[in-house]
Amino acid sequence: MSDVLELGHRITVALDRIRRGMEAQDKADAAESSLFDALRAEQAQTGALRDQIQQLQAALETQDAQAAQAALDAQAAQAALDAQIADQAALHAKDAQVAALTVRLETQAAQLQTMDAHLQGLRAATQQLRDLNGQLRQALTVGLAPGMIDTALAAEIDALQALRATDAAEIDMILAELKPLIEDAAHAAG
Repeated sequence: MSDVLELGHRITVALDRIRRGMEAQDKADAAESSLFDALRAEQAQTGALRDQIQQLQAALETQDAQAAQAALDAQAAQAALDAQIADQAALHAKDAQVAALTVRLETQAAQLQTMDAHLQGLRAATQQLRDLNGQLRQALTVGLAPGMIDTALAAEIDALQALRATDAAEIDMILAELKPLIEDAAHAAG
C-alpha cells in the first residue's frame, strides 16, 4: 500500500511540475506575442517617420525653390532700383518712391536672411530625423532602446518648429509686399 501512496505522491508531484511548466510556457508565449506586437508598432512608426521625412524633403525642395525665386525677385527689384537711381536727375518727384523701394529692398533682404536661417534650421532638423531613422532601423534589428523614441520625437518637433518659423517668415515677406500696394490703392481712392 505504501508503494501505491508513494506512486500517487510521485504522480501528483509530476503533474504539479507539468502544470508549472505549462504556466511558464504560457507566460513566455504571451511575452513573445507582446514583443511581436511592439515590433509591429515600431515598424509602423518607422514607416510613418519615413513618410514624414519625404514630406519634409518635399517641403525643403519647395522652400529652396521659393528662396531662389525670392533671390531672383530681389535681384530684379535691385535692378529696377538702379534704373530709377540713374534717372533720378530727371525724376526728382520720384524721390519718395526710390526711398520706399530702398526700404522694401532692405526689408526683403532681411526677410530673405531670416528665411534662409529658418531653412538652415529645417535642413538640420531634417538631417537629424534622417539620422534618427537610421538609428531606429538599426535598433529594430538589435533591440529598441527606449530613449531613441524620445530623441526621434524631439527631432520631429524641432523640424516642425523650423517649418513653422519658415512659413511665418514667408508670410511676413508677403505682407511686406502687400502693404505698399494697399497704401497706394488707398491713396489713389482717397
